[in-house]
Amino acid sequence: MGWLGRIFGSRKRREQRRETEERLRAALEADGADATWPALVEALREDPDSDELYRLASHALRLAGAPRLAVFFDRAADAPHDAQRLFELGSELLSEDEPDAAVAVLERALALAPFDAVARSELALAHARRGDPDKVLATLALHPCLADDPGALFELAWASLLKGDLDTAEDAARELHGAPQLRHKLELAIDRGRASGPARDARDFYFVEHGGVLVDATGALAGRHDALTVDADWLGTTLRDAGAVVERLLPRPRRILALDAAHRPLAEALAATCDGTVLEPGRGRLPAAVLPLWDGSLVESRLDAASLKAEGIWLFALTVDHRASLARAPEIVGAFTREATLADGLAPEASDKPPSSTLLDYVDHRRDYLPPRGDRVRAAYVPDAPLPK
Repeated sequence: MGWLGRIFGSRKRREQRRETEERLRAALEADGADATWPALVEALREDPDSDELYRLASHALRLAGAPRLAVFFDRAADAPHDAQRLFELGSELLSEDEPDAAVAVLERALALAPFDAVARSELALAHARRGDPDKVLATLALHPCLADDPGALFELAWASLLKGDLDTAEDAARELHGAPQLRHKLELAIDRGRASGPARDARDFYFVEHGGVLVDATGALAGRHDALTVDADWLGTTLRDAGAVVERLLPRPRRILALDAAHRPLAEALAATCDGTVLEPGRGRLPAAVLPLWDGSLVESRLDAASLKAEGIWLFALTVDHRASLARAPEIVGAFTREATLADGLAPEASDKPPSSTLLDYVDHRRDYLPPRGDRVRAAYVPDAPLPK
């Protein structure tokens, strides 16, 4: 009966695939590409061998105005047994901040070429971007050739760090002989990890990874929000607490930069909490100051390379989308959220209640590791931080 089972099982699978494809095509027509994309990715994760899903993903991406990524899906669908094309698609997905889809594609590539060290390393990176250090460790531990790859060693150490295994992280760091910058970044993070103790929430992870402070570590996801309405109460509390952090860490004179007219009320409200002076940026490089931003995405769109490298600039992003990369991780973040909505008629004004004692105790305990005292690598923010699942 084994061969009969294979026949009927194959037929059932074809029917399931056809139903899934019809459902997704109907959703594309009714709801559009953006709304359907998450369901498409989930279908790919459940059935990464369905070539028709690759075609459907390509169609959705063209509708969404992403023809370059669509071409990579078409190439993979044209040669479904070509591990190199699947690897290229997975890498492109990863560069577009689509780690869930990248994992599905790279796992298919690795099934075709299980001894491909580069594909395995890329898959480990995709798991890291998804915030899954367990799978990073499992992926890297299966290939001895990766022991000579600085990138793979760093991934192994970083995943161990996020799991709280600082000894393994230190052992891997010692082997990073040819990558001094990676080694330095890792050693600083390990040092912060030892100072912090076991990571419990997004605030701990952000401190360990980036040496920064997360103001709001509340909510169901401990510092992360699926959706957040920035209303007067939340904004007032966050500005009050952020100002207390700035006052604790930054000596006088405290300068607060107003990026533009839209940010001036935010800068003035922050300055009022920490005895700061509001300045407007002139031409060229920004002066040493705290730069408050309504949204972390402005790091990408409004700041030039010189400002991003400036040692004296502290970025305070009120909200950061934890799914998207930033050219630089802010020193202070209000909250990580998938979706932030500003309430109508919002006027920034700090709460007159005392600041959070929990936050200030946290900052005081780690003061030697935070700016301006702590040695800090000007690292980019990537979506694995602070999202271990």
